[in-house]
Amino acid sequence: MMGLSALADAHAAAAVAAQAPFRTARSIDAGQVSPARAAYSLVERVSLRLREYIMSTAWILVSDAARARIFETIGGDASLVEVACYTNPALRGTPALTIAGRTVPRTQESVGSARHVIEPHTGYKDKETHGFAHMLVVRLLNAHAHHHYDRLFLVAPPHFLGVLHEHLRQPATVGFAEELAKDVVALPPADLLAYLKPRLSLRPGLEDARAG
Repeated sequence: MMGLSALADAHAAAAVAAQAPFRTARSIDAGQVSPARAAYSLVERVSLRLREYIMSTAWILVSDAARARIFETIGGDASLVEVACYTNPALRGTPALTIAGRTVPRTQESVGSARHVIEPHTGYKDKETHGFAHMLVVRLLNAHAHHHYDRLFLVAPPHFLGVLHEHLRQPATVGFAEELAKDVVALPPADLLAYLKPRLSLRPGLEDARAG
């Protein structure tokens, strides 16, 4: 019967033999990696990248100062799912209503009995625009912190895009990837996807052709 010492020696020899394909037999540098081991590591990295690609979740914030929609796509899939929608009532043109339900003053037309709402002061509009942008950024920060998505794309008219950036001081904290200065918040999901795909790199790690 094989003694314990001989059994231990046999196990040690088997372990060394198992590592033979991955290291040179008598390497001068003990840390030198064999071609077989390097190839195995490359396969591991490619497999990991492929899994990340398949499971990567992107959010697309499509917004203006009055309305915001968040769409989700997984792995650059050929579909968009709307996961959230927000409105800014102060800038949506709701009839005669402002904060706390008070009515906006109206003025009489010069002819007939028609009446129209007086435009709110520009400062008020700016305040509401910034408040809406701040709310969106807070929601994005929270969602990214809870791993609801991996990458974020911003799509908004130039002015509101600038306001978003004022409140988004550190883009990495929301997984920012790319932006597009366009007003397309009213497009249906299918039309929106067709418009965005040639303009944004929705598929992770791939170089898409860009349209102007």
